[in-house]
Amino acid sequence: MRIVWAYDRGVWPCPEYRQMNSRVKLLTGAVEELLQVTKDINQKLENAEKQRKEDLGEVQGKNDALTGENTQLRQKTAKMSEQIADLTLRSYRQRDQPSTVAVGDNLLQDVSEDLLVDTTVRYRKDAQVADLAEDIRGLSRGYDNIAIITRANDCDRTDPPDAATIVQSYGQLIDHAKDKAKTVTVSSIPPRLTTKDTREKISAINAGLLTLCKEKGTTFVDNDQYFVFPDGTINEGFLTADGVHVASSGVNKIAKAIDRSRECSTS
Repeated sequence: MRIVWAYDRGVWPCPEYRQMNSRVKLLTGAVEELLQVTKDINQKLENAEKQRKEDLGEVQGKNDALTGENTQLRQKTAKMSEQIADLTLRSYRQRDQPSTVAVGDNLLQDVSEDLLVDTTVRYRKDAQVADLAEDIRGLSRGYDNIAIITRANDCDRTDPPDAATIVQSYGQLIDHAKDKAKTVTVSSIPPRLTTKDTREKISAINAGLLTLCKEKGTTFVDNDQYFVFPDGTINEGFLTADGVHVASSGVNKIAKAIDRSRECSTS
């Protein structure tokens, strides 16, 4: 009964019970402080994440700008490289050399350079098509045009290579020539009065050369327009008495055709 009376009057039976209210208040205050600290931490985390996104956006914007500037710089560098290459090519022309060189086999030995405009002639007698690669590699750089003119002596060998092999040799000549000059011209093999197999091989080679020149971006001159009549017969007036070799008139006709094709390509 005394205990009940003490509780009714707010009297605690022992000191520990008397301190319970103050302890609860302390714990409550500590919890509230902890909640506030947690809230502050969360706010700081949110602010940090917001700042991180803003910084990332700023970095991304700068990166995009740098990428654009880098693209423009590459374009300018490529253009400058082309200009330097052109100047380098022109610098090779320190001496007074003709703008065009005609390279070939003995087909060119009778050509009259007086009939050609700003052109010099280099030929190797009885050369095979592949042999001319060395002659072209030995040329200096800086020519405006290199004209490849041969009668394809390969076709007269006792064991002649097939048409595809000869066309492949022409491809190597073109590659070497493009390293020495701005443009390259290939003259078709003129026809000759010989065996049917040889004539068919020459026709196949010329057809292959036409395709090859289109692929490599070079000029192809078809000499059949001068050497073959509309009815398909060969114009023997441009051939020597043996019907195999090209006469001087035919050679000069070929050379002039090269001149005209060069003028058309540069105009």
